[in-house]
Amino acid sequence: MSGSPADIAFRELTPVSHLERAAAVFGDRTAVVDDGFTCTYAELWDWVTKFAGVLAEHGAQAGDRVCVLAPTPTSCSPRTTPCHSRAPSWSP
Repeated sequence: MSGSPADIAFRELTPVSHLERAAAVFGDRTAVVDDGFTCTYAELWDWVTKFAGVLAEHGAQAGDRVCVLAPTPTSCSPRTTPCHSRAPSWSP
């Protein structure tokens, strides 16, 4: 994470910065509960940053469009957050 909780608290909140802040401040708290699957904010932040890195490795850049296929809106949320950090244009 790029900053202390105090530093993060005064930034504009975007989907990505909101998750980064939640991971820094509430890392051990539950972030996602979906059909028996749960993860903490820290685990979700770790997954999101890794997946964003994969997008970057495959050439995704800011402004690019990324398609995410997911079976339900709930399962879509963790999958689309990395797209916000690499390709901020997203259409549900």
